[in-house]
Amino acid sequence: MPTYRRLYDLRPASLWARCLRRVGLGALLCAAVLLPVNALAADAAPGGSADTTARQALQTLLEQQEARAGDSDYDYALGVAALQAGEPLLALDALERVVLHRPDFAGAWLDIALVHLQLGDADSADAVLASIEQNFAPPPALRRQIIAAREQIANWRSGRVVRELVSRWRGDISLLGGYSSNANAGIGVGGFTLTPVGGPTVPVDVAPDQRPRGSAMLQLRASAYRDFAHADGSVTSLLGYLRGRRFAGEGDFHYGEVALGVSHTHLLGSTSSANVGASLRHLQLGDESLATFYAVNAGLRRQLGACGMAASVEYEWRQYTRDGYFSAQVPWLGGGLDCRGGAHQWLLAARVGHDDPRGARAGGDTVRLEASAQWRWQISQRYTLEALVYYVRNRDLDGYSPLLANGAERRVERLGQRLVLGRDITADGRWRALLELENSRDMSNLPIFRLDERQVLLGVRYAF
Repeated sequence: MPTYRRLYDLRPASLWARCLRRVGLGALLCAAVLLPVNALAADAAPGGSADTTARQALQTLLEQQEARAGDSDYDYALGVAALQAGEPLLALDALERVVLHRPDFAGAWLDIALVHLQLGDADSADAVLASIEQNFAPPPALRRQIIAAREQIANWRSGRVVRELVSRWRGDISLLGGYSSNANAGIGVGGFTLTPVGGPTVPVDVAPDQRPRGSAMLQLRASAYRDFAHADGSVTSLLGYLRGRRFAGEGDFHYGEVALGVSHTHLLGSTSSANVGASLRHLQLGDESLATFYAVNAGLRRQLGACGMAASVEYEWRQYTRDGYFSAQVPWLGGGLDCRGGAHQWLLAARVGHDDPRGARAGGDTVRLEASAQWRWQISQRYTLEALVYYVRNRDLDGYSPLLANGAERRVERLGQRLVLGRDITADGRWRALLELENSRDMSNLPIFRLDERQVLLGVRYAF
């Protein structure tokens, strides 16, 4: 049976706060917001209005979730109640559990199609209905429901249904506390050698204050988004994101970032779409402004069965506040693949860019490569496990400095792993406990760019 479109295509693949940007100063951005921002507003018409009786029934079923989760009859009742109450995300989770254990349950597949229609995804709804007709022999009553659902899809596509998603902003807020082994971004080696031209080499010991220093930390993350669907099937998305990190003993390395973005997606057919977007991202280090990044982008996406493929181009301006020689223009080419099957989700993404500085700087032009792989597993009704592996390679096209390795071209590679264990605290999943572990290592042919960091965070997240 088919799986279903995620809203990867409703935001540009390169939008700062919704894409895989786990590099440089924004090393944790992607994992913070990628998975929470994956659905349209729950009130999307048709069928988006919540019935009071259905909500009461849904609440009663949610109170039984701890004892009855995993029972197909219960999960089906929960899914139908959530669908009628205008909670399509909850309905989709429950109904997918049903068909995972009972793949021959045609009625549950039909309800899944209705969920996708409620989410505004007529293509996925249509694909599920086609699969029911292909794999089952629907009895007359079920066939009448399929015909009625196809009429709703036709109305949706023809614009006779109002599709303005004006319900509310959605997003999440998380507060976590923990420890970083390298709060000051200290150098990972105890010393290196200077190589002045025409002179003897000079060994240099790294000063203690330049070595890694661990510190307790507190981190706040928040994201909010709103999607507006138009009569022609296109969608406009607005997004805001912020993250702040404060260390107990490293005030100069407090970090903050704010990102704003807008994107517009237009359907090109039943399985293809195009998008354009723009974003702004501001970085703060210590008590001073560090940089502002501006970007515009465009992309294409195509759905291939259980997976979606995307390609994008982006043009980025990086404006540093004090050190102007870091400022640069960076054109990017990128692509991604996301798949979903049962309790598992996967996402692969990569992009390559040419960092062209506005002024003279050590290393000159830089070629940047970024790649990541993410996996999410719904272990049980309450528990999820998320894993992320990311790789970054920066290579200068000019020699970095004659004092380091006789003016060698700098190469820096970052390899990182992140693991997040989540557990729902409340039955509706709005409150969630999180345990996050991360390890990253910067490797370079120049010793002063070798860094290591390990982090552990524990906290809660609230989704709204």
